[in-house]
Amino acid sequence: RSPGVLRARFSLRSTPPGRIAAGEPMTIPLAIQNTGDTLWLAGRTVRAGVVMPAVRVFDGAGAVVSEFHGQPGLPSAVAPGETVNIRIDYPAPRLPGSYTLKVDLVDQHVCWFEQHGSEPLVFAFQVRQPEEDA
Repeated sequence: RSPGVLRARFSLRSTPPGRIAAGEPMTIPLAIQNTGDTLWLAGRTVRAGVVMPAVRVFDGAGAVVSEFHGQPGLPSAVAPGETVNIRIDYPAPRLPGSYTLKVDLVDQHVCWFEQHGSEPLVFAFQVRQPEEDA
């Protein structure tokens, strides 16, 4: 609730698709390491100080088309130096085009980690019509 250094290192556990059909489910398996000096609190109740994954998806013009937090939540509190594995499931946008997905952590009612110098995970992908060849 009064954090010191909030830093995370994100690692993809497999390569995300570069091209996906509109509305198709996308799975993003991640390892997240606490590289700061603050214990990340976990919990299912949204309250100040609980750390949770946050995803923002931007279209080709840079506008946010989707944002969600805490799905999934961290499986447990994460001490400095520890790593947790999570899997984010996300349905691709319904409109074809170029998109960027950004994964960060939020210290609920305190800040986004990126605001304190942590580097989020960012990758681009294309959404195609479902009937297009992959």
